[in-house]
Amino acid sequence: MESCLAKYLNPAIGELPLISITNGALKQLVASLDKSGLGTRAIQLYTGFMKLVIASAVDPDSGEQLYPRKWNHEFADMPIVHNQKQPTLTERTMSSIAKEPRGQDQALFSLLGATGMRIGEALGLNISNINLETRVIEITQSAWRSDIQLPKTGAAIREIDITAAVAEMLKTFIGDHARAISAVVTYTRC
Repeated sequence: MESCLAKYLNPAIGELPLISITNGALKQLVASLDKSGLGTRAIQLYTGFMKLVIASAVDPDSGEQLYPRKWNHEFADMPIVHNQKQPTLTERTMSSIAKEPRGQDQALFSLLGATGMRIGEALGLNISNINLETRVIEITQSAWRSDIQLPKTGAAIREIDITAAVAEMLKTFIGDHARAISAVVTYTRC
């Protein structure tokens, strides 16, 4: 985001007061970004940053936006993403991905593929978040840059149902993990 501000937004509209950034300024910014050779998705993303900055200016007493805007993308000649491809993996491909690695990587890949869980959520799991009896995983935290934190939104705190096959795989993995921890504790006590 800092690079976007320094390289694209500030040179194009950085001197304008927020109140002056209207659909006309948006149009100028889109033209400037297009001229610099950026792709459609980057232009949408960078103009979105500009909108966030304007929306972040709020009245300290009421919490209302100081400069509410109704953006007109057609007027601003905002490019439209056409034929966007969302890569998907077949069941066969997912099965081969889950079978190839072993140990914690296999457990992680299987869990991600079977649940649709985000990688940060999976990395933030504790054994206490997994209930193998009811086949439910509770998402209460996530990992971000080596830190464990609360999810960004309340909606991210949720329960995910897992299949019997995933529960069995987790039972085996957790059992092996628990035995390894027990062995280390026993060894260090000797």
